[in-house]
Amino acid sequence: MLRKSIQLLCLASAGFAAHLAQATVLVSNFNSANITQFSASGMLETNLIAGGSGGLALPHRSRLAPDGTIVIASAATDNVLRYDAGTGAYLGEFIAASGGLDYPVDMIFHHDGFVYVSSQLTNQVLRFNATTGARDMGWAAADASLSGPSGIAFDSSGNLYVAGRFSNNVARFSENGTFSLAFGDVPSAFSIAFRADGSLLVNSGANGTVEAFATPAAIPSQTTWISGLNVPVGIEPDANENFLIAEYGASQIRLIDGTTGSLLSIFASGAPLDGPNFLSVIPEPSTAALLVAAWGLAFRRRR
Repeated sequence: MLRKSIQLLCLASAGFAAHLAQATVLVSNFNSANITQFSASGMLETNLIAGGSGGLALPHRSRLAPDGTIVIASAATDNVLRYDAGTGAYLGEFIAASGGLDYPVDMIFHHDGFVYVSSQLTNQVLRFNATTGARDMGWAAADASLSGPSGIAFDSSGNLYVAGRFSNNVARFSENGTFSLAFGDVPSAFSIAFRADGSLLVNSGANGTVEAFATPAAIPSQTTWISGLNVPVGIEPDANENFLIAEYGASQIRLIDGTTGSLLSIFASGAPLDGPNFLSVIPEPSTAALLVAAWGLAFRRRR
């Protein structure tokens, strides 16, 4: 039954790709504390979540939660807030400020039924129940080599990779939170993403580059994939295996060819962007519902 559930989840993901033309992109505006929504083609749709709504301050990553709502890491208030995906209305705290987070930045809903959140000022990644937001007190990923955890991503083997904003590197942890490797030289490592070939991309805010690491092994080799960016913070793949990069310093988003690294287009620029940092591709409502249902089924069967 677990295999069946995972197959359903894969089918849902395929549906996501097929419907990308109807998807939206949510962009967190660090300066104005609001969330702007664009169509997949870069057309402005709406300022989905008003500045400061529900106490939102210094917003970072937004994600589609299993219940179909949008949750956002509010770094200045040390919590994760929940909003209606259609109207942007505030629905309350998802992860409370008492949950142990200090400047939450990135988060991932994983197939194990948890949401993983980087806590930048405690130098940890913590995990919480994906439904209730309650902290799993028995799990944390931390190591002396990692300072200021920012972007996070899982590889296909279940390893967790964490960008160290202050340690200027990347750290790898197993699924149980055990540290295994620190590597790279990435000044102000903000965000992280995997390419289709398994190589790893990390944004360097200080150098204005995207650094690429060969399929992570014992000591992954590093090359500069893109240069000339203006404080690149967020990087997010789309269903065409290209990447959206949010340039905080230029208040714009670039669409980058996922193979060559060349510029395909300026996805969005200027107002209403105001210090864009993290961004997320969110599927259109019918596909989102399918993803949520399949994810929940896989988790229930896993238990």
